Amino acid sequence: MTVVVVGPAAIRGPGNIDAELVSAALECIDEQLGLLDETVRPAERIWRDAMTAVIGGAPAVTVMCPTWWSASRVDRVRAAARASAAYVVLQRRTAALRAAAGEPDCAVIELGEDLVTISRPGTAPIVVRRTDGATGQTVIARTTWGTHAAIDAPIGVPGAAALAAEIQLLLRDRGVTTQILSCDDLLDDTDADSTHVATGTRSRARIAIAVAAAVSIVGALAMGLSNRDGPAPPIATAMDREFTWLVEGRVAVQVPARWTVDRALAGAGSARLQIISPEDRGQIIHLTQSVAPREQTLEGAARSLREAATKLPGGVIMDFQEAGISAGRSAVRYREVRAGRTVEWSVVLDGSVRIAVGCEGVSVRSACDTVIRSARRTD
Repeated sequence: MTVVVVGPAAIRGPGNIDAELVSAALECIDEQLGLLDETVRPAERIWRDAMTAVIGGAPAVTVMCPTWWSASRVDRVRAAARASAAYVVLQRRTAALRAAAGEPDCAVIELGEDLVTISRPGTAPIVVRRTDGATGQTVIARTTWGTHAAIDAPIGVPGAAALAAEIQLLLRDRGVTTQILSCDDLLDDTDADSTHVATGTRSRARIAIAVAAAVSIVGALAMGLSNRDGPAPPIATAMDREFTWLVEGRVAVQVPARWTVDRALAGAGSARLQIISPEDRGQIIHLTQSVAPREQTLEGAARSLREAATKLPGGVIMDFQEAGISAGRSAVRYREVRAGRTVEWSVVLDGSVRIAVGCEGVSVRSACDTVIRSARRTD
């Protein structure tokens, strides 16, 4: 079966595809509209044209996408591929990398522009933010390692080759053998020989008319993020089509894929992210984070929050619970009432990061529970 590799920063396969079309498709992967030839077009049409070009008339294709891409991204690629090929199989990149490495049980490290994911058999995958300095050291410290690892350095991802080489050296010092692979290693030999495709790196600029959010929602592993300091709390249902990962600061959470993300910097209360339902803007999930002393317990966090609450006008903070349970996690719980709006807050700890999730609206509870269950620090 013909293989097509899509993302994170390239589209490669047997057919010829223009570099500008690649860039336009990757730029609008999360949007309703895209920009091609200086013309605004539906994103679905851009993706259909891109997949038609790269498939090159093959009747049956296996399409490989980054493991950490959200279900909504994979669905968009699948729909576009089905417009050109009669038989389409979607495969996550982790499985393809293990097959290419000839090591079915090895750890897989996938490098993206903003994050690194680590997948090990039988454990929840890990997401690490890429930083200017210590990304390689952080990747090594986040998990235990077996005897072999495959490092994915995708074509078109800035700095991927250098970071892959750094991680390879660090793992070698630990006695772990490694292979560095790229998009072309996932293609069939026949496809690789006949491939004449351009790659495109997603621009950080967004198309203004197609953007409603002020932060970037990035796809990540639908199985969840692991916790370096201990067993991870319960996570959202694996491969939930309605949720994607949002990474902000030192925190990652699963949020409804089609909800708007905005920043609330003004007004009463702390600066926060707001995840807002497109059907009812009164249904809102609030997210804040702060750094706590590494030795702080949930009991200590509760004392700190209660002390802060005493400085607010009466009736603002109500029903304070120092040892509550939210979505299966131990949490400090309370209600915040301001200007006729009520937000039910749950505060959880992950190492030195204090994560607060607020639920506002009568029908937001289920989505809010998913956010609380999935909340993790990323460093």
